[in-house]
Amino acid sequence: MQIKKTLTSGKNKKNACSYLGSRHYNPRESIWLSVDPLAEKYPAMSPYAYCFNNPINLMDPDGRRIQLTGAQKAAALSELQKAAKNLRISMDGEGNIKAEAIKGATLTKREQNFLRAVEDLSVLGVVNASNNDYASNGDPLIGNQMGVTYNADGTATAYQEINVGALSKMDRINGDAGVSTLHEAQEAYEIGLIAIESKESFGAATWGDSKDKTSAYYRAHNKAIEGGANQSGSVRVFDQNGKEIGSPSNKTNWDKIKQNVKTIDYRTRPNNSNKKYKSFHKIKNKDK
Repeated sequence: MQIKKTLTSGKNKKNACSYLGSRHYNPRESIWLSVDPLAEKYPAMSPYAYCFNNPINLMDPDGRRIQLTGAQKAAALSELQKAAKNLRISMDGEGNIKAEAIKGATLTKREQNFLRAVEDLSVLGVVNASNNDYASNGDPLIGNQMGVTYNADGTATAYQEINVGALSKMDRINGDAGVSTLHEAQEAYEIGLIAIESKESFGAATWGDSKDKTSAYYRAHNKAIEGGANQSGSVRVFDQNGKEIGSPSNKTNWDKIKQNVKTIDYRTRPNNSNKKYKSFHKIKNKDK
């Protein structure tokens, strides 16, 4: 997934050779002195090449690609660590993620797939973490797929926005810490793979996409679940009177009912459970 790092810091420029975690870099010659750690995944590319030979648009100093952005990226990192305890997950000051298996640990299915997402250079996934009530496109925000671009070099850039506080509270209610944040990160990776396979770009997911088995969002969402990264529970939405309403992400439906909705109340219960739904996130209807 996406990395946005400065290739050479002031310190690195003074050194003949700098070690950046996975490779040695010579800033004077602008070349790597060791191979990309994931070079075997890209046999058509030189193992000494830097970011697909496209340094204007891409940056990749250590050969790995996952990034958390936004005001709550540290909280999102904490959630990922809770959901993948057999992985050592870290983040630098710019939000770039690294993950590696803890020695002697047996990885779960979701940990294996998350590690694959971290290491795969073909998908650039940007996960923006905040505690905002609404996403950048105006939709209520819990965990929203915000579109994916198929790039000319054969890679894909996927965008996800998450409300970390809401996802964390949902996971606490359902007893599976961090998994919903991990689901969102995995979903960004999976829709990136779909974009590459189809050589298409897709817009932000809608409520209708979640019901359409042919949509890229539906497929990516379910691929994440199949890989062990399910959300911690099912979700239903109610108004201030406890009446269930359609998803606010369904524009047509929302336009019909929003005049009577003052509060959007998200409730959840564990997957495959008959427990009563519990409220985990309430927001005011900004259109009211």
